[in-house]
Formats: sequence, structure tokens, C-alpha cells
Amino acid sequence: AVPHHIFATAPLCLQPRLSFESHLSLQLRQQPSPPLQLPHTMMLHPERSAPLDDPKVWATASSLKVSDEGSSGAFLLVTEQGGIVVKGGMQVAQEMFAQLVAEKLRLPVPRIRLVSYGDEALVTLQDRMGLLAMGSNAQRDKVRRLSDRPFVMVMQFVDGFPLGGLPNPALLKHPNLLRQMGRFSALDIVLNNWDRVPVIWNNEGNLMNILVQFPDNQNAVGDTLVVAGIDQAATCLKDVTETAKPLTMYLDKIDNLITGLLECRGVKEVPEMDQVRVSFANWTGVSMEAGDLLPYQQGLVAGLRDVATTLSVPFINEMIASLSSLPPTDVDNIWKSMIDLLRPEFFEAVLSRIGAHKDALTALAAELGV
Repeated sequence: AVPHHIFATAPLCLQPRLSFESHLSLQLRQQPSPPLQLPHTMMLHPERSAPLDDPKVWATASSLKVSDEGSSGAFLLVTEQGGIVVKGGMQVAQEMFAQLVAEKLRLPVPRIRLVSYGDEALVTLQDRMGLLAMGSNAQRDKVRRLSDRPFVMVMQFVDGFPLGGLPNPALLKHPNLLRQMGRFSALDIVLNNWDRVPVIWNNEGNLMNILVQFPDNQNAVGDTLVVAGIDQAATCLKDVTETAKPLTMYLDKIDNLITGLLECRGVKEVPEMDQVRVSFANWTGVSMEAGDLLPYQQGLVAGLRDVATTLSVPFINEMIASLSSLPPTDVDNIWKSMIDLLRPEFFEAVLSRIGAHKDALTALAAELGV
């Protein structure tokens, strides 16, 4: 995806960020992968990703792939030890924060390393990318724009099938896949990450931000598949005036969803599934019939229970503080401006609303066996 500005007062009806990594997920699939562990163990086919802690490996890159979206875009560097994804933009802090929250909830997302102005690792990255882009004016221009950014993310490459490109489309209705998607939607609700499954957002969603992996890429089996999330970011809302209250509207959407889940008890779909069904059809061409999304709802219940029992305001504040101190140099307070968009009061309000249903969600999750 190409990061772009998301302001605190942005409307809930938004257009999807186009995912870059999902289109490149087949680039490195040359050999069958070894068996993965159980879902939510952060494995993500590590042999397909170059190490994030060794810039010397980045200097061995022999191939550069560049997205066509945005001014600087996103890049895939293929090294002798695997791939890394490189991204700039003004949502670096928001994406890194999202990674920390996802890991706390044990959801598989790519790890991220920040490289910044004055870091020798950034020089190594820029030099190699500049060399590989020499044969293309378009690539060279994008690398040049990236080189002007004081902060860049180097991300773990996630090798998987985009949801609309599964080897067996019937897997789209597999309960294991849908339950894992539901857990990711709970994460997205905490972050207001509107660019995946549009369960409480008035948009078409972006199911390309879901990748599916298998223990053996030659044997697509639903019971053992692992869902990974990419391109998640936090988008904090706040009430502006007495009549413009995007935060209040958002909290009401959360309340309505949870109330519906508790009333339906996993045997009937909540009204929000209508929009999810439309998103499935638009992105995959598969029609989800009545009842097909019940496993997704079960995963959503489990994910919201995990949010209520695992996340806390002190944890959120600790993560924001840890990100604040990351770069040794902050040119023109650009990093601080990104950190300031991570509003603790937004997360406190969201966690409070979800936490108010902790006991009921825990009981329902146990009843559903999730």
C-alpha cells in the first residue's frame, strides 16, 4: 500500500489503499515451505524474508520491484536471503504502532524496522536501490523521492496468496479462514483501520490486505491455513464540535456491533454482515450466502474478547512512548507530528467501550468454542 495522510477528523467513508505486497506475494515462491506452526505464532514464512537486522544482506539485493501507486510508492528488494519491503510516507509511526498492537494480540503481521536520517543502514539501502533502479527512469524517480524522506520502514516480506487469488476459491468459505479474518477485524476496530474488512466502515473494504499461507504451498488445505494481515495502520478520531462528532459516531458503531453479536449468539448474522458480504463479492467474485459468515462472526467475538482481556491503556501509552523515542534525530519534528496523531484518548475511549462487554464477550466466546 502507499501510505497517505489520514487526518483525525477524516470521515468514515473512505477509499481503499491499494496493497502492493499482496500483488508481489508470488515473487519468491520457488520452493515448498516447511510446515508452519499453529496460527497466530508470527511465523509468516521467515525463510522468504531477508533479515531486518543485517543491512549487509540488503546490499546483496539483485532485483527491485516498485509499486505504481503514489509519489514514492513501496518497493520489494529481493536479496540472496529473501525479500524485504521498503516504504516511506507519513504513516510510518501509525503502521509501526499497529504492528505492536497486533503482536500483543498474537496476530501474524510483518515485523518492521525503522531506518532514519543519519543511520548507516539507510545509506546502504538507498545506495543499493539507486543502483538497481538505474535502468528505469520511473524507478529512479521513485527511489529519489524515497531518499528525501527522513524515515523509512524496512518490513518483513510476507509470502502468501491474496484473498482474491487463492488456488482453491472454495477456501474463501472455510471456517478457519473466516474465523482468523474475524480476529483481524477486532484489531482493526481498535485501530480504526478501515482498509480491510468493512464491518463497521462505510466503504468497500480492501481484502487485498489479507494474505493466506499454507504449511505446504502445493497442498492448499483449509484446516491448516494461516491468515496474515498487511498494511494496517492506526487512524485516531476526535470530536470536533457539538455537531461534528466522528469519535462519538465511531464508538456508537462499536456498541451496535457488539450488542448485535451478543444478541445473535453465533446462530444468526448481525446486520453488519451485509456490507461484509458485498465486499467479498467485489474483491473475490464469490457470493457469501446467508449463514456463510457466521464463522467470521465467531472470530470477531474471539478477537473482541482478546482485546477486552489483553489490551490496556497503560500498554497503549507504553507503546506510544517507545515509538516516540525511536529515531535519534527528528528533522523538522516530522516524527513528532506522526506520533501526535496516535491519540491516547482515542484508544482509551475504544478500549473502554469494548471492555464494558468483557464478561459477556468472554462467556459468548466460551459458548461458541472460540
